[in-house]
Formats: sequence, C-alpha cells, structure tokens
Amino acid sequence: MQLLTQKRFTDRFKITAMEGSFYGMETPAHLPAMAVMLRDDLEGQLDQLLDLFAYEDENGIQLFYFFKSSQLGHTLRLIVKPGEPLYAPSLARIYTSADWLERECYDMFGVHFESHPRLKRLLLYPEFAGHPLRKHYPIDKAQPLIPIYA
Repeated sequence: MQLLTQKRFTDRFKITAMEGSFYGMETPAHLPAMAVMLRDDLEGQLDQLLDLFAYEDENGIQLFYFFKSSQLGHTLRLIVKPGEPLYAPSLARIYTSADWLERECYDMFGVHFESHPRLKRLLLYPEFAGHPLRKHYPIDKAQPLIPIYA
C-alpha cells in the first residue's frame, strides 16, 4: 500500500519505508494523530487494528501495528520504537481492539501506554514481578506464591 509514501504522511509523521511492506515511524507521540488520519482518509479507510505486538532484539523493543481496511481490503504494517522509558501513546480510544492488545504488551514486555483506560495485567496475576518476555528476565526467577481459588 503506497498511502504512507505520500508526502502528507512522510513529512508530517516522519514515516520511512522498510523491508517488505513495513513502514517505520520515528516519533511514537505522533501515533494517535496518524491513526485517526489513516482511519478517516478516503484512500486508506484503515478502520481495523488487527494486531499489535512487541518484539525485543539487540536494538531494543519495537511495536508492530497491523491495520486493515474492511472496505478496501488492503493492510498496512507499521513499526514504532517506543520512547524511553518504555512508553507509547494508546490507540484504545481510536481502535477498540487496541485495549486488550496494549494490555498484553504491557503485561509481557512492560510497555506503558499513555492514556489507556485501564492498563493492568491481562495474562499474569497482579503480584507477578517483572515482564517475562523481556530478554533480561531471569529464566529461573521465583515468583510470589498466591492462593488458588477454585
């Protein structure tokens, strides 16, 4: 999809084309404004956030967003590097599916999503210390025991 190579996106949001059909975004603070523009744009109509996940490699954590247009059938893949400390703006008020996806990224990787309506653990219990999918998380770390209620 060539929508993000248009000057109105590349200049305003600092979008760069990457390998394959991925696009990179330099400033995570601009993500909500760009998401609204992509959703409301007549050429894009990207009205669905299909997936959001985090990935950590030697360059740090990156967020992968997958958008889709239900009307036009095209998709867009966007990579955003969260700011330091790990934060990114929430898209939960723009795409309802972002609510649970952002909570999963928070739970597993520790990425805080600003202005998220209820950012709390999704898969692990509240007393769990740390974020288990981070590279520096110790594999043999003991966690506090909690009572099991059946």
